[in-house]
Amino acid sequence: MLYYSGHYAAAVSLFGKWDWKAADEETAPAIELNPNSWEAHGLRAFDLIAIERREDALQEAKRGSELDSVSEPWMLGSSLYACTELMRRLRNCV
Repeated sequence: MLYYSGHYAAAVSLFGKWDWKAADEETAPAIELNPNSWEAHGLRAFDLIAIERREDALQEAKRGSELDSVSEPWMLGSSLYACTELMRRLRNCV
């Protein structure tokens, strides 16, 4: 569990620094070490949204919500909103 926590903490820190690719690289081993962590799946969903891997992000959000039914509306709703908002902002930049 300690190794999982280290990867998860690093991913949170990197996400906060907007280094989403590196954050994703930390969430992958966190999930491998603790595949039942809804938090890690949720964070990975946001990482994947940020690096424009929307389909993968929705799969991660779905997996996280399966692991914790209380987080389900928040996880899926937040992921869908983030995908929509990212696409809107990208369209405005072009």
